[in-house]
Order: sequence, then structure tokens, then C-alpha cells
Amino acid sequence: MKWKQFSKFISPEKYSNIHSNRDTISQLVIHRGQVEQVKTTTHKWYPKDVKNNDWVEGYRYVDMNHSYFGSDALILSEASCCVILLLLDSQSNRKFSAHICATSDLKSLNWLRMQFDLKCFFKSINYNLSRAENYFFSNNLYKDGDGSFEQRNVMRLLLSAFTENQLRYIASCSHFIEGENGNRWNPRCAIRLGDENKHQAMNISFAH
Repeated sequence: MKWKQFSKFISPEKYSNIHSNRDTISQLVIHRGQVEQVKTTTHKWYPKDVKNNDWVEGYRYVDMNHSYFGSDALILSEASCCVILLLLDSQSNRKFSAHICATSDLKSLNWLRMQFDLKCFFKSINYNLSRAENYFFSNNLYKDGDGSFEQRNVMRLLLSAFTENQLRYIASCSHFIEGENGNRWNPRCAIRLGDENKHQAMNISFAH
């Protein structure tokens, strides 16, 4: 399966792009948390000069070309063309996250770790995809399009763990978040995920 086919299965009701009304993102994640509108100038949740696995105000940072599987509180940021991918278990606080760029597949050890982390998440939910909520963040996810190197790497990663039938189901449970109200996802945007048991509280700082 290629990106164009996968993205066609994303419901328009779970898609927020630059032309979406203000607060569309808030509505998409209303059951998970909240969205804070912040200025693009440096703000509290912009993780400047931190490295992968560093802790920022109680959140583990996931850097570009890295992934995480587990139950820790997480912060992901500094992505525009890159794709931030989150898979959340609706029955526990386990989560998979990855920050995927155009060259992620060239970072061999990190790439193998991403594949391992993704498979661990899949195994942890007993291969029951109905337990997973899926979120893709980027300034352009090329819905119904061919995508770019970032999207091709996303598909390479997903195809390492899932069949095409499973990918169709994953797409039906996925959210595409690119922006809203004339503003795109950008490096100043940040996502924080709590470690509260079974809640997976999500807080998005949407910079504009």
C-alpha cells in the first residue's frame, strides 16, 4: 500500500488542515485533552537545545529520527515537514510515538528501533487495533496525494508491522492534523502526553 491509498481512508471528520475553522483541532482531540494557542516566539513548551530522552518539565522528549514505546509522559515538537506519529492505547497508558523525517530510514539503528517499538506497541494491545487511536501531525500530510519522502517513510514503517487490511483499519481510526484557521503545523508546535493511567491526556501547543 502506498501513501495515496492509505490517506484516502482518512475520514474528512478526522482531518484538520490550514483551511479548517479555528478550534477544529480542539474538537478532534476533545476526548483526549486540549489545545492552547501560542505565539511562535519562544514559549514554555518549546524544547530548545534538548536531546532525545531528556526530560522537560516532567516530560520525556522524543527527538527527530527517534521513537518511544512505553508509559512515560512525552513531549514531541520541532517538526514541520516531518511527521509526528502517535498511537495511543485506549485501555492503558501505553503509547508509541515517532518523529519521522525524510531520511529516518537512513539512520539504521534508530530505524530498527522505530520498527521494534511499533511492533511492541502492536503486541501490547494483543493485536486488537480497535484499542488504538492514531494521530499524524505535519504541516502537509498530502491527503489523497502521493506524499513526499516523509510520508514514504511512514508507510515503510507501518508496512513493517501491519498488513494492508490492518492499515485500512488504522486509517479509519486515524486523525490527520496539519493546522487550522490559516495556520500550519510548524516547529514551534508541541504535543504533551501525560502518564495518567488509562487517560492519555493530550495537550497541544499550537503556535501561530
